[in-house]
Amino acid sequence: NAKGDRSVKVSEKNSTRFALRNGDSFTPIGINVGWQKSFAEYAEYVNETALNGGNYMRIWLSQFGLSLMKKENAPNDFSGGASDAAAIDALVELCEERGVYLQTALFYHGAFSTAGTDAAWRDNPFNIIRNGYLSSPELFWTDTQARADTKNYIRYILARWGYSRSIFSLELCNEITSADG
Repeated sequence: NAKGDRSVKVSEKNSTRFALRNGDSFTPIGINVGWQKSFAEYAEYVNETALNGGNYMRIWLSQFGLSLMKKENAPNDFSGGASDAAAIDALVELCEERGVYLQTALFYHGAFSTAGTDAAWRDNPFNIIRNGYLSSPELFWTDTQARADTKNYIRYILARWGYSRSIFSLELCNEITSADG
């Protein structure tokens, strides 16, 4: 929808549907891509999605892809993710140009898992063996400092990309039932 306000809301006609601010219905049609490591990889998906009539893409911020949080930094230090943040800036701009909406998973289940295929707690910046302060992933959900750092992370994301009408939604954590705790 290149004309008018592109922001999405819950439909006033049917609360189980979405609509654009102008009242036109909106149905997200697209792809879930969680493992890309560069803007170029994401750009290919955005362009192909738009070219094929899609309007939606779900991405994950993760230690093995684009992320503001890096295992080398403390949980409240996003400086290690500066180049990834710039790539996300470009991704958001491309999505605006191509009419693709982004759903962004801020954390993924593996970051809070100690066993299984996707276990990546060892690389989580909240982990005490990194620059964090948590001895186990279960503590993330109840620790006062982890909550404060997560609120600051969300504030940073909203301040950086909240202006964009291409941000469809933010998801705290994907596949949460696969995480420890």
